[in-house]
Amino acid sequence: MRRAWRRLIASLRPAADAAPVVDAARQLTVLAVVRRFWPRLRPLRGWLALGLVLLAAAPAIEVVEIVLFQRLVDDVLVPADFSPLLTLAAAYLALNLASGLVSSADDYLSTWVSQRFLVDLRRDAFEHVLHQPATVQDRRRLGDTMARLTSDVSAVESFMVGQLATGLGALLRLVLFVGALLWLQWELALASLVVVPVFWWVSSHFARFTRDVS
Repeated sequence: MRRAWRRLIASLRPAADAAPVVDAARQLTVLAVVRRFWPRLRPLRGWLALGLVLLAAAPAIEVVEIVLFQRLVDDVLVPADFSPLLTLAAAYLALNLASGLVSSADDYLSTWVSQRFLVDLRRDAFEHVLHQPATVQDRRRLGDTMARLTSDVSAVESFMVGQLATGLGALLRLVLFVGALLWLQWELALASLVVVPVFWWVSSHFARFTRDVS
């Protein structure tokens, strides 16, 4: 099985280029990338903190909605008592309105922060290129330079703002949902978490496979 897996990866990997058109960029770890570009995000750290609060507020509202559904079942449907229904419906509508406002504010703030970061980074990259002597530009391919000024800069912005925010948001969502599961019924929560190692094994092997291929 392992040998077949290695053959599959080898068949997808492109052959080495003896005379590459563009030199490969030096590999950097995630920590090195964050350390290098964090000074550019430091002036926006207050807005980033507000974005984290909004990211945590969205799953918190979802947890409260789940608790409301529990109250609907336990206090309304099971005893067939419809007196609390109006209060629960009003609370659910208010939570939906709050969820929409939080989601809109988070989208607007994350877009504003990412574009501020992108504009500053792209301006500095163009300034660096324009300060290079003409002899340096003549030795480089125009397509490579343009790709680094456009798509590579966008990739840095996507990682530093979009992907980090998505990862932190997923972590906050996981913590809040697991805490809510344990609070509602810890026995059922522990039983549902049995499959976590299986999903971790599948995701880690798939991530390693895609990294080797790319």
